[in-house]
Amino acid sequence: MERNNNDLKRVSNKARLQSAISDIINGYLLLNEAVEKYEVAASTIIKCLKNIRDEKEGMLQLNNSKTQTRATNDSGNIEENQ
Repeated sequence: MERNNNDLKRVSNKARLQSAISDIINGYLLLNEAVEKYEVAASTIIKCLKNIRDEKEGMLQLNNSKTQTRATNDSGNIEENQ
């Protein structure tokens, strides 16, 4: 186990954070397990997960507004969405 800990420390903080977030999103680890395994602060993981959530919500809102804009043309008739 000692060797494994040293290997983790050689990996950059950013790479460990990305691995932790990936494992959480994919359902492999819970937050406390990811903190322990990757030695990344829980607050940092939570902050990144919130940023991801906000970006996804923004993209969904953008997609919804584009779909509504395409669905109705200037005369008010409904066009076919493709």
